[in-house]
Amino acid sequence: MQRIFLAKVCLLLGLMGLTACGGGAITPPPLTPETSQNTQNTGTGTGTGTGTGTGTGTGTGTGTGTGTGTGSTSTTNLPETSFATSCGFATEVLFARSEEAKANANVELIALACGAAISSPQWEQTAGDTVSFLSGRSQAISFLPTSSGMREFKFSYKNALGMSQARIVRINIAAATDLVAAAVIRGEPSVWPASATSLRVWLPGISSTALVKASYNWTLLDLKASKLENMSSPNAIITPTTVTNDTVVRVQADVQLADGRKWTQRFHLLVQKPDATAIKPAFDDAAQVYPYIATNNPYSDKLKRCVYARSIAFYYESLCKLSTLPLLGQTAVGAVPTVEEVMQRVLVSNDWMGQNFQTFLKFHDQSGQIRRMLASTTAVVIGGRVRPSFYWALTGAIYLDADNLWLTPEERDTVSERPDYRGAYSEPFSFELSYWYYKPMQGNDTPYVSIESRQGRSLLAKPKDLLPLMVHELTHAADSIPPSLASLIDSNKYVVDVSHELNQQKINATSILGQKYPLSCRDCFDLGAVLFQGAQPTSVQKALTAARVAQIFAADNANDFYAYSVENPASELISPEDSAMLAEEALMQLIYGFRRYAYVLNRINGNYSFQWGQASRIGTPAIRQRAGLVLTETAPWFDQSQLTKLESPTQLTGESNGPASTLKASEPDYLKQIHLQSQIKRQMQDHALRMQFKAKAITRMNAMRAAGHLNAN
Repeated sequence: MQRIFLAKVCLLLGLMGLTACGGGAITPPPLTPETSQNTQNTGTGTGTGTGTGTGTGTGTGTGTGTGTGTGSTSTTNLPETSFATSCGFATEVLFARSEEAKANANVELIALACGAAISSPQWEQTAGDTVSFLSGRSQAISFLPTSSGMREFKFSYKNALGMSQARIVRINIAAATDLVAAAVIRGEPSVWPASATSLRVWLPGISSTALVKASYNWTLLDLKASKLENMSSPNAIITPTTVTNDTVVRVQADVQLADGRKWTQRFHLLVQKPDATAIKPAFDDAAQVYPYIATNNPYSDKLKRCVYARSIAFYYESLCKLSTLPLLGQTAVGAVPTVEEVMQRVLVSNDWMGQNFQTFLKFHDQSGQIRRMLASTTAVVIGGRVRPSFYWALTGAIYLDADNLWLTPEERDTVSERPDYRGAYSEPFSFELSYWYYKPMQGNDTPYVSIESRQGRSLLAKPKDLLPLMVHELTHAADSIPPSLASLIDSNKYVVDVSHELNQQKINATSILGQKYPLSCRDCFDLGAVLFQGAQPTSVQKALTAARVAQIFAADNANDFYAYSVENPASELISPEDSAMLAEEALMQLIYGFRRYAYVLNRINGNYSFQWGQASRIGTPAIRQRAGLVLTETAPWFDQSQLTKLESPTQLTGESNGPASTLKASEPDYLKQIHLQSQIKRQMQDHALRMQFKAKAITRMNAMRAAGHLNAN
């Protein structure tokens, strides 16, 4: 098998116009966009250039000079870029490619910053049969060519001096020679160390029945000290170890069917040298992101370093004051921030995330509810490796898992898959909690789309995933800094201190809710500490049945059990999750038309059966009153009279529906489209990940306050 090749392109040459690099093999000077003749086009025009081409029309037909003609150019006789194997001692930009580039198999092209870091990378195809890739604003791309022949790309970037550079890269795609379709590996082609990413192998044309009995084996051929999980499944989870230079890691997947047929395919993953990292970073697994709007944006150079960089830690020197990155509500021209004002605060790891989020705001936030709530934040971070979604007062930003935004299978390929959370199933309980949002006016539910199906999702499905998440996390933001106070905040302060001071004064929604309408189920708080905060269950709790859990929950005034998520139930009887769940369910029904269904289920040997369920629990008078208080503080513009339109709660009944692992409630019959077990698994993962992140963040922040690095007053 061929070796990986890396193309040497000297930064110095780009600045001085020299023809060779010292200390290595001499290569031709890189072509700049002005002198390249390889862009494939047809048209009539006038231009000046140097090179050899063939054209027909009026003017020069063949030769060198200036003329007017109509014709097309070709890459057929142009050489492929020279490639080598690694950075070695190089201090310039090098280009890497897949060892074996052929049609109908994944191909990776990689730009390695082997010396000083580069910024603003951009790939653009300039010649050859068109290929599709979604990571154009990163240093690596992966694509699936369907034909052989040369492909040409322009790679643009800024060097360490901030000077714009452009290089031409050509790769020759060989014809597919296999009698059967090649295996294809898909995933995001670049990653930072300590940031988990995933790759999934596909066998085009192989039936799902045959794939059920397939065996898988993943291997790291380079950087073998990295963490490799799910080695025996179709998708591997890779967490790279530390690197001192941009490094290409070959990842191999071997697949064998029950009938003996075998496939081997490799993916070439770029592990980038990360940005400057704090000794104890707040984001020790932060991934690469960039401003969605990079030009004519006053915050483009502030967003990353202020809200999602590995240089951010739990001390003031690493944080940004509100004078550097204000709350959106401090700078918005009107009472409702415009879509354009919001998008100036967005960081993404792929352009499609920003595009889909912008579409979401334009078509699903016409009331302005989401944009109003965003006024209490400094930024929105959307990433394929951001997990879980959360709001953090340390930076004032909201962080969104891009898994809630993808519309096409190609977009889904760039989102890291979740690890197999087997630990969640080892919990020693015979009950499980679940929920579902349903929009009655649609007449049916949006279908569940499995990864394996490679189907797309519609804009109808996206709001159901994204709206409750946005409302929930933005309620946390508004609970941290009430919108009514946003414009009055001293810009010379840090957002973390503003939030801490308001919480200490007990003038935020959660504090007022706990004082005026407290929850009373002590057993529920004790259980909430186990389910959501990691406390160890007692023997009494282990013996709880679904019937008993439903009984104590139904008797109190929480609309969801997440309201009981506290770290220390002996001293805490109020949770920010209580406020967030009340606002979430109320606004989802009144503004967006989604009714919420809450369930308590029996769980025996991994199988589920119905025990208790209620639709529109938010409509219970006492719970509706609590929701009204939260909305007064977190959404003061909301018309409180609308609360009377909340539907009255409806008790649900269950019945069996096929396999023991599935269930349907009297309404909606959503399990015609999804196995409840899959739904519960995802909810369990979300809760567990949020629990882990929040516990870790709180512990670190408390330690830094105790050490005097953050304000403790």
